[in-house]
Amino acid sequence: MRTHHRVRFFFALLKISQLLIDKLNGISKAQQVPHDRQTGIRSPMVYLIIKNWMTIMASPTVAYNKPVRVTLEKGKKYYFCMCGRSSNQPFCDSSHKGSEFSPMAFVCDESKDYYLCQCKHSGNKPYCDGTHKQFTDDDEVRNPAS
Repeated sequence: MRTHHRVRFFFALLKISQLLIDKLNGISKAQQVPHDRQTGIRSPMVYLIIKNWMTIMASPTVAYNKPVRVTLEKGKKYYFCMCGRSSNQPFCDSSHKGSEFSPMAFVCDESKDYYLCQCKHSGNKPYCDGTHKQFTDDDEVRNPAS
């Protein structure tokens, strides 16, 4: 789902959620609390629920919960998979098409072995920083061919 579609869906879901909460609480239109001018939301709980949902929707797929060692060449441009859907992990194969993800281009400073992230949650992408330790085997989608 593209970002602008996600935002539209967010506001539609927000409006429906607020109406449902008002109805469940027995609040008529005349009794409704004025909305917050900055967020447009009357209920902080609705805002948090939808904000968390949007964060989950934008999270990449865990391809594998361990890094992969690859030999990279100095000066060569590589495209790191950011969505986690590529069948050519850790590199992009355009499986992200139609999503909000796009590959990350990078060039190495020297030719050597590198450990690249496959959990897609590293704070130092494309390199592994140990973030994969928070994931279990149940979180991964596929185990890449060895």
